[in-house]
Amino acid sequence: VLIGVLLDLAHADGGFGLIGAGLPCTGTQSFVAALKKLGYRSSHGLDTFLNQTMRDTWSAYAHGGGPFEPALKTILDVGMNATNDVPFAFAWKDLAERYPDTKVVLTVRDSAEKWYSSISSKTHNPEGALLMTMQFNAWYWGSDMNSYAGFLENNQRRYGCNFRVPQTPQLREKCIQGYTDHIEEVKRTIPSERLLVYNVKEGWEPLCKFLEVPVPMLRFPKRDITKPNPNETWAQLWQDIQDDAITGSMWMVLKPTMILWGSFLLFGCCGCCCLCRCFCRCLCGRSNASAKAGKLD
Repeated sequence: VLIGVLLDLAHADGGFGLIGAGLPCTGTQSFVAALKKLGYRSSHGLDTFLNQTMRDTWSAYAHGGGPFEPALKTILDVGMNATNDVPFAFAWKDLAERYPDTKVVLTVRDSAEKWYSSISSKTHNPEGALLMTMQFNAWYWGSDMNSYAGFLENNQRRYGCNFRVPQTPQLREKCIQGYTDHIEEVKRTIPSERLLVYNVKEGWEPLCKFLEVPVPMLRFPKRDITKPNPNETWAQLWQDIQDDAITGSMWMVLKPTMILWGSFLLFGCCGCCCLCRCFCRCLCGRSNASAKAGKLD
C-alpha cells in the first residue's frame, strides 16, 4: 500500500512510474501482473483491443508518425503510471526523454530463437470459438474488431515481422533480426544504471532490487491468456485472484467471456432439462398406455 501511495504522489507531481521497452512474448502479461503487486498500474497491448480510443490514438502515433502527447494522455487519463507491450513499448524513447528520472525495464526471452518460437506459435488468425469470443468482447466494450487485425499487423511491421502470412526462412530471419535490433538499440540508448534487462524467469529479486522496493511474499505471477499453460490449474487462477494479480484488462476480457459461455452453458442445461422432461413424459405415457392395455386384456 505504501509503495502505491508513493507512486501516486510521484505521478501527481508530473512523474511516471516505469517504462517498459519489451516486445510482445517477453513475459509481458506476467510482468504487468507483477507490477500490479508492486503498486504500478501498467498498460498492455490487450488494452488497445478493449479501448477503441486508445487504439486509434496509439495507432496514429506508432504507425502514422502522429504526435506523442495525445497517445500518452490516453494512458494517463485512465490512471496508468507504467507502460508495457506494444504499441506502448514503441514509445520507450519518447517516454525516456519526457520522464528523464524514470527507470526502464527491457523484458527479454532466453534467446531470439525462443522468442520467435513463442510469438510465431500464437493464434494470429483466430477462428471458431476463439473468434466468436473475441467478437463478443469487442461488441461488449464497443471496439472495432474488423480493424484490430490490421492494427496488430502494423505493430508487427515495426519490429520486422508479419504473422498474418505463412512463415518462410526469410521472414523468420528478418523477424529475429528485428527483435535483436530492438534490444540493442534500447541498451545503446538508455544508460546502464537506468536500465534493467529482465527475464521474468528471474522472478522478484532482480526486479525489486532495481526498483528499490521490498520483495512480495507471493509467488511470481505467470500469465498468458493467448496460450493457455497446460500446467495451469483453476487453483492457481484462484490464487492469483486472491493475490490480486489479475490485471484490469484481463478482468475486462474475463467478464464478457464468462457471460458468453455462461449463457451457452445455461441454455444448454435448460435444453437438456427440457429434453429429459419430454423423454420422461413419453416413457411414462407409454408405460401408462401399456398398463391400461393389460387391464383391458
